[in-house]
Amino acid sequence: AALSAVVAGLLMTDGGWPVPFAIAAGCATGFACGAINGVLVTKGRIPPFIVTLGMMMVARGAAMLIAGAKSVFGLPQSFRYLGGSQKIGEMGTAWIPISIALAIAVAFAVVLSHTRFGRALYATGGNLTGARLSGIRVDGVRLAAYSLCGMLAGFSGIMLAARTSIADPAGATGYELDAIAACVIGGTSLMGGEGGALGVVAGALIMNVLVNFCNLNDISVHWQRVLVGSLIVALVY
Repeated sequence: AALSAVVAGLLMTDGGWPVPFAIAAGCATGFACGAINGVLVTKGRIPPFIVTLGMMMVARGAAMLIAGAKSVFGLPQSFRYLGGSQKIGEMGTAWIPISIALAIAVAFAVVLSHTRFGRALYATGGNLTGARLSGIRVDGVRLAAYSLCGMLAGFSGIMLAARTSIADPAGATGYELDAIAACVIGGTSLMGGEGGALGVVAGALIMNVLVNFCNLNDISVHWQRVLVGSLIVALVY
């Protein structure tokens, strides 16, 4: 997420790229990271946790190197509309990122429930050997899943940059744990084969409503972590 945001931000500010092309390049960066993960998992037979942990460290370091360990400022006004941080006249634009997030969620909900790829994805996650014996090209399915995951993580970093008006190489720190929590709360099994896009949206909303409730009631951020962590364990149980 941070690497994609930095790439897109530098292309817009230093490279003079049009906003759509810079966003596409940032998403392509995330896609490439995810594809590398997929190749190492499927062809290299390296445990996914190790691969993705390594890529997280590599991408974070690369973001720092590319940006010179400094945040990228001066992002175009048209780009900031995307994150809802820039008004159009007197009209707010918070509906733009919300609409984009919901559109992505609905699109993937349809893909998972009504397409051959979606069924193959559930089958591969639920039983890799069974899916392979059923004729599913499991390596291709896993590679596609990692690539799409990388691309969407990259796009989320770009959205974060549009929201905060800076592309921070240290941005999105800890978001991987928030993503896992949202998935688990939304009914996704860490063992694979269960879950859905709309459930994850619900999980994210539950988390944020809980955090917002704590903020409104002046509850310490440390207690917020205790509550969210307890909620995850309770819901999985």
